[in-house]
Amino acid sequence: MLLTELNRSFQRQVRQLNSWTLGEFLKECGDNKQLVVSTASSMHTALGTGVRTSTSSDPRLHRLFGDRVLTRYSAFEDFYGLGTVIEEIAQYYYLAAQGLAQRKKILCLIGPPGTAKSMLANRIKQLFGQTSMHVLAVKKESGFELSPVFEHPFDLFNREEHGELLKKYAIKPYQLGAGGPSPWAWEHLQSFEGDITQFHVVQVPCSVGQQVGIARIEPQTDQELDVSVLIGARNQDGSYRYTGGLNRAGQGILEFVEMFKVKPDVLRPLLTAMEEGFYSGNDGIGPIPFRGMILCHSNWDEWEAFKGDKKNKGLVDRTFLIEVPYCMQLSEEEKIYERMLRESELGEKPRAPYTTKTLARLTVLSRLRPTGGTIPTIGMMRVYDGEDPEKVGDGVKTLAQYLEGNSPSEGREGISTRSGFQIISAGFTADPKEIGIDPELLLEEALKVIARDYAGKASYKKFVEELLKQYLESLERDIQLAYAKTRGGDTPQDRFNRYEELARHWSYDEVYKVPGTGSIWDREQINQELTAIEKAMEIKDPANFREKLVKHCLRYRETLGEKAIVPLETYEPMRELIETKMRSEGGNLAQVIAFGDFKRDTKVETAHDKFVAYMVEQGYSKRQTERLVGWYMAEKKLSFHDPVEETKKE
Repeated sequence: MLLTELNRSFQRQVRQLNSWTLGEFLKECGDNKQLVVSTASSMHTALGTGVRTSTSSDPRLHRLFGDRVLTRYSAFEDFYGLGTVIEEIAQYYYLAAQGLAQRKKILCLIGPPGTAKSMLANRIKQLFGQTSMHVLAVKKESGFELSPVFEHPFDLFNREEHGELLKKYAIKPYQLGAGGPSPWAWEHLQSFEGDITQFHVVQVPCSVGQQVGIARIEPQTDQELDVSVLIGARNQDGSYRYTGGLNRAGQGILEFVEMFKVKPDVLRPLLTAMEEGFYSGNDGIGPIPFRGMILCHSNWDEWEAFKGDKKNKGLVDRTFLIEVPYCMQLSEEEKIYERMLRESELGEKPRAPYTTKTLARLTVLSRLRPTGGTIPTIGMMRVYDGEDPEKVGDGVKTLAQYLEGNSPSEGREGISTRSGFQIISAGFTADPKEIGIDPELLLEEALKVIARDYAGKASYKKFVEELLKQYLESLERDIQLAYAKTRGGDTPQDRFNRYEELARHWSYDEVYKVPGTGSIWDREQINQELTAIEKAMEIKDPANFREKLVKHCLRYRETLGEKAIVPLETYEPMRELIETKMRSEGGNLAQVIAFGDFKRDTKVETAHDKFVAYMVEQGYSKRQTERLVGWYMAEKKLSFHDPVEETKKE
């Protein structure tokens, strides 16, 4: 079954689908519009219709994109953070398919290094490779000989002489060729003594691998590119070698990598091909018809240098730019690293919680450019990810306010996703005892890359310091949670849930049914319980604290439903109080979590084994637990004898 499916895939790439005599083809054109579709139309169809979503139904999307309808394409579902870019690409092909100005413009994906420009180009070619084209051919004993430039049968005719005649076949004059048949077709016309009925038409599948309707040009060195790679060249025996990119993409897509590095003289055939619909070959050969489209991708510096030269104005005017910036959304950037790991052998290796999120935070922070050159904050980054500024914290602006004053270089500078993956890849081998990664190893490796590739930029180092502090807090929560489970006590989330439920019933003056006992408490009894909790946690102004917490939870549930559990980490004031309280209750925390060759009584040893098991349950390997506990204890200056416990005894 599997081999059958694989066979079909390869058979499609090599077989010719349908064939007609030229006369049959022309007659059928009136009834079958698929025989006369343009390259842009085929590409637009290959993209699919997309799924439309109104931002009005999603608060996060509304904060990110305003009041509009988004279109997302399944063919690009794994291109995270590039939804707007893909919409622009689809719009370009749609407008080109309508015969508008885009039809005669080179699509250029432009952006900093490592923003998936090449991946986008490859996906476009892959999609176009699922289409087919109708190619002029002559019949031989061994089969059909296709036009070497894959010309459409309409290129036999010209608009002025044949336009009116072909209207009877419902063929419109603008669909005919602009420069006449190719040299190959002229040669056969002469041998046929002008009898065009001897031509045939063959439906041919496009193919990336065989460069049928799809071609790629990539300069080997800066500026060193001979024009023959575009337009072909004459052989020593006088025949013509139609192996240039424009030759192979006559009805398809020509990808030109780093186009603006090439000498302008070499690029002139592109201008003629897009503007006139034909180009001249080498050594006086021509004209050669061209119905295809050109796709290039480049970095900003190369484009700016190219645009600055007045000699290039014609090509600049024929270029349709779509910017591909660095991803500025934290959640989307994290998905990129998750995908990259899945597609590598590292995806199966141990990876501690928060690792890809920490890397995404570092790279996105490095790309933000706030007003006045101030250092970007975590809060700003969260707003860029679509979070509600009111929930993020005091002093945080809206996304519109940030965008209004930020530098034009935002999204064009910073740590690239490519560098980010290099950081995480190197981090996997940093521990000699295990191939695995955690945020602490990741950030240590990040410092090396920043020093080597980013001139030790001070702001990037500060981001690393801040992220290390944040990760230490996250690790502490995981350790406290695992430790609490070994003691059979409440977790931090359990304590938050109970306090929030009591505060809500007190605020709404509702009776509270005590879980387990079924007892009913009135407002005064609820207040007594809340007061005891607040005194233990040293909460000041408890009535105001309760009111703010209840309002926060109410806002959180507005989007997720009234029964949703509000995560403790969404409300920083309560999280800090609960974690401080749990640390003060530490008991023999250090003895339970510590690793090493020292004696513990059976009870503590059992608790240690449970602690390790709970850490593994949370996503840490045993080796990561050992290493990170050691790092945590060193940072917190905890020894085998917990200083908190010793203080309590005194």
